[in-house]
Amino acid sequence: MNNKYNTLFRHLIEEANCYENLQEAARKKQRAIVDGDIEKLNLATNMEQSLVKQGNKLTEVRYGLLREALTEIDCPQKITLSAFISEVHPANKREWIFLKNRIENSAAIIHRLNRENAMLLHTSIHFVQDIIQFYYPRDELKGGIYTAEGITKENTVSIIDYGV
Repeated sequence: MNNKYNTLFRHLIEEANCYENLQEAARKKQRAIVDGDIEKLNLATNMEQSLVKQGNKLTEVRYGLLREALTEIDCPQKITLSAFISEVHPANKREWIFLKNRIENSAAIIHRLNRENAMLLHTSIHFVQDIIQFYYPRDELKGGIYTAEGITKENTVSIIDYGV
């Protein structure tokens, strides 16, 4: 049984590391949004998506390892990590609790960063839309181009395509 607990514990360390890497990717994404750096934003988003896939796989494996460990003892098949630690009493309980807290804290930070990033993107998009609406002529026929010489010329091409 100890071997199964050790396998689960090592797996949880890998999962915690994945979530901490996901935090870093979310921070890089936030920095790219604030800086307006599209290339860095794409890189951070790709990294984030890759880590989310990895985290989902690790979570599925964790559920399998927990189920496997619980089949040998009289414990419900659906159990949280907290309940597992308190009911099963694995050796090194203090380390298990520390690891559980590490995973929970990472999840909370990731959730906060995702909310902040969504708000930043939402605000940025609305800002750009408002600027376009402000500078886009209400009546395209009345619009014109103001030249360096101070003359208004007829606009032959649309400078801003608001439909984009």
